[in-house]
Amino acid sequence: VLARLAARFRRTVSVNLGGNVRKSFQALSNASVYALAAHCPQLSSVDISWCRQLTDESVVTLAKHCPLLTSVNFCTCSLLTDDSVLALAEHCHLLTSVCFRFCVLLTDASFANLAQGCPLLTSVNVSQCNQLTGGALLEL
Repeated sequence: VLARLAARFRRTVSVNLGGNVRKSFQALSNASVYALAAHCPQLSSVDISWCRQLTDESVVTLAKHCPLLTSVNFCTCSLLTDDSVLALAEHCHLLTSVCFRFCVLLTDASFANLAQGCPLLTSVNVSQCNQLTGGALLEL
């Protein structure tokens, strides 16, 4: 369904598949996110919070296909690792806001890259990312 919608609305700049509708999209797949990214390269805001089965593949695809992203919310996407953060840092230099709340596999290793690659960041939510230390925040 998402692939068909994305193909019809190619100029979409904002997508919210998380938050209040999280129960409907908890089963969102990496393939669906790939279709969204491939058809909607002008995306600036993406909320796929609470999509717990998504992996780094989804974030890497979004980062590569949607370099205009300014705001991303991956809250409770608990399978994401530092590879997701590195992809955003490498491809999405316009980011101002990121949410990785409850992304428990993230470590300090990638946050220096995020700070360098995304100099416009003004909001970073890493609460409940238990592997992060104060060192990650100091990098930002």
